[in-house]
Amino acid sequence: MRIVTNVFIAFFLAIALTDSFPFLGKRLETLREAIDPVIDVFGIWQGRWNLFCPDVDKQNHHIEVQFHLKGEEAPAIWKSPDWSTMSCLAKFRHSRSIEFYDQICSEENPLAWKSYTRFLANEYLKREPGSDLFRIEVVSVVDAVRLPRLESGEEETARTTIMEAEISQ
Repeated sequence: MRIVTNVFIAFFLAIALTDSFPFLGKRLETLREAIDPVIDVFGIWQGRWNLFCPDVDKQNHHIEVQFHLKGEEAPAIWKSPDWSTMSCLAKFRHSRSIEFYDQICSEENPLAWKSYTRFLANEYLKREPGSDLFRIEVVSVVDAVRLPRLESGEEETARTTIMEAEISQ
């Protein structure tokens, strides 16, 4: 039984390595096409990981949530973590959260905005029971990534309100 397990692990690792190998070539593409049905069955296909080229990520995404309270002029503000200020270890530990905030404010996910806004309002009311929350605003903040060698210059930041909701208690 141990031999069968080891063969399965070796087979699985060989397939995963072949599929994720970063270089291209006719032989490798032929092999990838051959193992594609196996990868689909196991559900491990992750797409191409173009980390460095030709089209690297050029934007940092995070969200800002404004909780508007009755009788308060300025809203209470919560911001998702800014990954550009995190250490490498913190980025590694929180990579799923970072990806969540990157995807939640995407224009491809408008159906999620209303549910997420309702979730944020409920979480705020759990933390601040008895508060007079009447409106919540979720803002997508997109910062352009500047090249490290550029020392000066204006940073480009785009702010877009992706969801506003009136809260009835």
